[in-house]
Amino acid sequence: MDNDKQALSIDELAKLPLDHNWYQNLVSNFEVIQQYLNRFDELIDEVNSDQSQQSADLSEKLTDMQQQMNSKINRITLGTDTDVIKEIIANLPTSNSGSSSEPAYPVKALVSSFGGPNFNSLDLYWTNDYLNFQPINKTVLAGTDTNVRDPSITYFAGKFWVAYTWGVYWTTDLIKFNHLDLPNIKAGMSNWAPEWVVDGDNVYLLATAGSREIWDSRSDFKGYWCQFDPVSMTFTAWSTLDYTNPTGIATNIDNTMVKFNGAWWLAMKDEYHYGQADYSPKIQLYRGASVTGHFDYITDIPFTQQCEGPSLVVVGNQLYCFADGFASYSAWRMSSLDGITWAGEVEVKASDESRTQHFTVLPLSDIKAAATVQQAVAYYLPEIAGTGVASLRTSAPHIALHDGVNDLYPIQGVEYYYYLPGRQTGPVTALVNMHMDHNRGYSQIHFCIEEGTQPSTIQLNHNSAFVPPYGGDNWQLSTPNQIVTLMTAGSDDGWNNDSAGPYQIIGGNTKPDFETIKMGFLTDSFGIYIGGIKQNYIDYLSDDLSRHSCKVESTRDTIGSTRLTQASDRSDSFCERIGKFQPDLNYLLIQGGTNDWGANMPLGTLGDTKTTSFYGAIDYLINQAFTNLSTTQLVFLTPTYRSDSASDKNAKNGQGATLTDYIQAIKTVCSKYNVQYIELGAVTGIYPWINGGSLTVDGLHPNEIGHQRIARAIVSQLGL
Repeated sequence: MDNDKQALSIDELAKLPLDHNWYQNLVSNFEVIQQYLNRFDELIDEVNSDQSQQSADLSEKLTDMQQQMNSKINRITLGTDTDVIKEIIANLPTSNSGSSSEPAYPVKALVSSFGGPNFNSLDLYWTNDYLNFQPINKTVLAGTDTNVRDPSITYFAGKFWVAYTWGVYWTTDLIKFNHLDLPNIKAGMSNWAPEWVVDGDNVYLLATAGSREIWDSRSDFKGYWCQFDPVSMTFTAWSTLDYTNPTGIATNIDNTMVKFNGAWWLAMKDEYHYGQADYSPKIQLYRGASVTGHFDYITDIPFTQQCEGPSLVVVGNQLYCFADGFASYSAWRMSSLDGITWAGEVEVKASDESRTQHFTVLPLSDIKAAATVQQAVAYYLPEIAGTGVASLRTSAPHIALHDGVNDLYPIQGVEYYYYLPGRQTGPVTALVNMHMDHNRGYSQIHFCIEEGTQPSTIQLNHNSAFVPPYGGDNWQLSTPNQIVTLMTAGSDDGWNNDSAGPYQIIGGNTKPDFETIKMGFLTDSFGIYIGGIKQNYIDYLSDDLSRHSCKVESTRDTIGSTRLTQASDRSDSFCERIGKFQPDLNYLLIQGGTNDWGANMPLGTLGDTKTTSFYGAIDYLINQAFTNLSTTQLVFLTPTYRSDSASDKNAKNGQGATLTDYIQAIKTVCSKYNVQYIELGAVTGIYPWINGGSLTVDGLHPNEIGHQRIARAIVSQLGL
């Protein structure tokens, strides 16, 4: 019995990592209790045989106690009695001995992000290797009507503090959050991404502010700092951070700072490296003697990805820089021993495949802070418990499908288990239509046909919420007890609260072959690489479709400055090049028209067939495609507006026509022949007089973000 008591020791629980094995050990402890409860039966028999009516009353009480304890243990074993689990975790000691300086917990760092299922809310993760982030909770601030963007988390004065764009929260338990107003840097300015810096007893916030376009040579975005008093919970006025930008142009955002090797190191994003040859964003690194500066520029941290939202972290004798790979929706880390030489670029991932956007990594050197994180994980245990069939049947909502149409509306962050019940009297076909109306973020769902069901089928229909792994109109499951898992990683555009992308099958897919889509591209300079970009919309289109198990084989005829219209000064018009494409194409995308307007090509009228007018060239291209590419789906992409040679979209060329007239010509002729067109300006939102600096390199040609928008628009409009 002494050995059994030892197995129940709280000290033993304190040594266990808080994971699935931890949970199993917790349950096994209650199983030991169960063994002793079974001995109540023997005691009750003795009482009944030897005692009077008073003993009989005691027997009834003991029986009732046994039943209550059995019920309690069953709930704990199933993971449904969170009150008991929380109470046990809350009373764990913070260390195994009073003299230990190391945390008794495996959690080494806490991570704050807003790139998971909520996008505008706080996402928390823990890590013990600084590479793999494990989710704690993603809805702690949901429902507060506050967008928690760019969150920075730190720990001091016995509290966790979260600064975001634009405000502050504090919490003692990572469960209940209390709000503080954060003064603006200056009225009328954009205030971005406050970041904590703790220097002994002094607490600071860094932030960025500016009032003019960040991609313009006149930009005034730069760093600021203020000091915070955690006792009075007040902030000093904001002051300009003292540093010298080597480009001489104020395009700095996303400050982060840490003390390393006796100096303070400051990292900031230089937005699009204005004035440099590649116009590519850089993470600049500076060094100074104090938090407030002066800081001297040291180097650009050589991420191969386009990154922002850096987080500097000291781990042992190394300086880590984490960054948000915003262009590829990924996260990265590089390391340095001296702050000058950087290497070891490695991707950092969340275990639930969520995007960790603009995240801060906080090492946990304080034992109480680490214990609080452990308690928070235990508090949210039912929401983050492990995967697999066993946990599905106890933690995920169990929802039966029925014969006929089933419209499903999954919600972000909730794991569902849909099934066809057994004991059907005849074959059943459950037609499933997924909907994303209430889903902007990460979620995982499962489908299964229970054993004993008559020959039946679950059919997942292809729509904007689900793309089969091999194309086609649907994907079918007919094998009993085979669990098929679908996942969506969340919206690509949290700024607009867009719905999540389509669900994809990640488990149970028995057909590994990719569908091959052959696409031809007849384009002007939009199809090449203007402004030092590394990928254009054709590349991003291929990447997007590859995520849906589609392989794109592209045939490209992309020449800068070319026109649809044929003229004597050139011999590379679209009309002269369309004959190069082979008839086995699934799609031919024709993108152009801006150079026809810019070169004053005659507009013509509907009904023209001569290639020397714009209307006639469109007519000719369509008829050539119908004749020689009879099974190819033809799609025209209309021009976007341009600010490089016109003050607004109503500017007229030498023919007295606006670019809108040329766009309308494409739409009119395509409508005549029932040919699909995609009006790029309307579906991408590129309006160069307002947002050209953020979506184009020169007021006309898209930058990589602009090309990404075009690719997503094509995928959406074609229903791929």
